[in-house]
Order: sequence, then C-alpha cells, then structure tokens
Amino acid sequence: MTSAKATVEVEPTPSADGTVRVLVSGEVDIQSAPTVRQRLLEVANTGASGVSLDLSSVVFADSSALAAFAAMQRIMNDRGHTLTIIGATGPMLTVLELTGIVHGSTTPGKGAPSGAHQRSGPPEVVIGHELVFEGDRSAPRVARSAVTRWLGADHPCLDDTLLVVSELVTNVVLHSGAGGELRLDPGPPIRLAIHDRSPVQPSTLPTAGGHGGFGLRLVDQLSSEWGVAPDGSGKVVWVSVREHAPAGA
Repeated sequence: MTSAKATVEVEPTPSADGTVRVLVSGEVDIQSAPTVRQRLLEVANTGASGVSLDLSSVVFADSSALAAFAAMQRIMNDRGHTLTIIGATGPMLTVLELTGIVHGSTTPGKGAPSGAHQRSGPPEVVIGHELVFEGDRSAPRVARSAVTRWLGADHPCLDDTLLVVSELVTNVVLHSGAGGELRLDPGPPIRLAIHDRSPVQPSTLPTAGGHGGFGLRLVDQLSSEWGVAPDGSGKVVWVSVREHAPAGA
C-alpha cells in the first residue's frame, strides 16, 4: 500500500511463533502518516501474537509517524501481544530514542520539554533564505526539500534541522488553517523562524502517544534554545538548532 512516498508491506506468512513482519518504507509525515497508521492498525487488529515493525527503509519520519507507531503499540499491549521495532538507524533511531518509544516509555531526561531552552525574546534570525508555504499537507515535505538545498546534503546538522522544520511547519498546517513563511539563517548556529497568521501559541500535551504530542518534545531536544513571539496578527516560532561536536572531539 502506497501513500505520498510511504509504503507498508506485510509479509503474508507469520513466523513460527505467530509474529508478523511489517516493513515501512519511505517518508512518513503528516501527508503519508494517516494511511500508514490505518494499515498498521489493520495489522494490529488481525490477532497476530506479535508484530515485528521493520523501519530499516524509512528515510524520514517525524512525530506523525511516532503517533502511528504508538497507536499500534497501544493496541498490541492492550491485547497482551508484542510489538518489536527493528532496523531503525540514523535519524529514525534518534527520533525513537528521544521520545522513548523504543522502550515504550520516556527515557529519563528526554522525551518531554524541559522548559530550560525556552524563552520569549524576539527571533534572532538574520534572513539567509525564505520560503512561503501553503497550508496543505505537502508543506512539510516542500519545506524539507528547500532546507536540504539551502544547507547541502552533507551538513552535519541537516537531519536535526529537517526534523525541527517538519514539526513546526506541520503545526502551522494543523493549527493555523493557513500557510506561513519559513526563514533560515545558516549560521552557525542554524536559526529558524516560522511565521504564521495564528496568534495561538503552541502547547505541549501532558502525555504523548497515539494521539500525538511528540512534536514540541522533539523540537526541545534538538534545539539549544527556542521561543515564541507575537508577530502582527500572528506569531513567530524561532529555534536555534543544537550544534554537533566536530568528529573526534
């Protein structure tokens, strides 16, 4: 089953212990996650004694993907069955570890915004690049493509920046009902500003799970500081992306 650059494949024959292997491939974000989620829930409802969720072919995933995985995990747990996540590497593994979903709980010191990075001062962004995006579900993918062009595929902070951008643009699409503007200063450090026309400030859900609630947790963990400031009739959410230590440091 294919949906907006994401594919879910289920092996037709379970293993000897009744475990079904499910392979997720491609990019899982707000555009493709609903179909991925539906397919995963169908698998969870088949009565399989276990599911092995193979993420080795996922090239990008944000909090939309995590909500889909968490929804499946909840159903499996409620029925006394097991969900095992395998094959995650690189950015996919980082996302899972930061939110604690690999172990089914939040890793101490991770997974929830600490508040320590947050402040309400004005966005400190020297405009280097700008993108005006529409308020549809393709906007996060369009924004990620632009950021990749701006920074280059070999930039050491590219993966973290793409995840932060995807989360913030997704929030605009979901909660403002319109598009917005992305501004990026390549730094160092990389600074982002996301403008939209809604005055409502982003908030963190008390708990994260199949309903969502992972997004700001990821932003907090991947930034050195971030904040929200009024901007005319709307607001600007700004982020300084956490820098990586040089190799061998």
